[in-house]
Amino acid sequence: LQKGGRRLALGRPDLTRSSLLVLFVLTERWCRWFRS
Repeated sequence: LQKGGRRLALGRPDLTRSSLLVLFVLTERWCRWFRS
C-alpha cells in the first residue's frame, strides 16, 4: 500500500497535501483522546 500510495502521490501533489493534512488532524485528535 505504501509503494502504490507513493506512486499515486507523485502524480497528484494536491492529493498528497490533503491526505497529509487529514493524517495530521486525525493524529492530533487521537493524541488528545489518548491523554484524556
